Amino acid sequence: MTDTLHCHLLIGPPASGKSRLAQRLAVPLGATVISTDAIRAQLWGSEQFQGDWAAIEERLDHGVRSSLKKRTPVIVDATHARRQWRERQLQISDIPENVSWIGWWLQTPLDVCLHWNTTRPRHVPEDVILKLAASLSDPLEQPTQHEGFDLIMTINPAAEDLDQQIDAAISRITETA
Repeated sequence: MTDTLHCHLLIGPPASGKSRLAQRLAVPLGATVISTDAIRAQLWGSEQFQGDWAAIEERLDHGVRSSLKKRTPVIVDATHARRQWRERQLQISDIPENVSWIGWWLQTPLDVCLHWNTTRPRHVPEDVILKLAASLSDPLEQPTQHEGFDLIMTINPAAEDLDQQIDAAISRITETA
């Protein structure tokens, strides 16, 4: 029997700290980070250019499948602010049964997201941040295990104890392995 492969889906509005969290998690989890922003940069030379979602999705799915075939954990770095977006990612038809999906729900305060957006090289329009944050505030859109997650970790990247939050979450994952 093959050990369970833990894969990770980041969930949060733009500028909530998802990419930083992905980089922080990659080494201790031995995971490959697949980012929709990086895919946009590869396809169109800019993370900012939204482009054709079907082309992004094709690359994203290919990257996930490729990592899973190599038995390498994956961290999917995208907003996943809507239930249907998360469910679609978790239900790729040919993902092996022994894959466990863990959701990392970033609960960064909205005012912090808006501030962090002003301090990073690539600014997201404020209305986009507000819209996606509102989506995640809607109880019907908030992530649940019923979507296909084995665990949902809640993290506040703005908190002073971020390292402790991450270490505790990683310990919880390894305990369930």
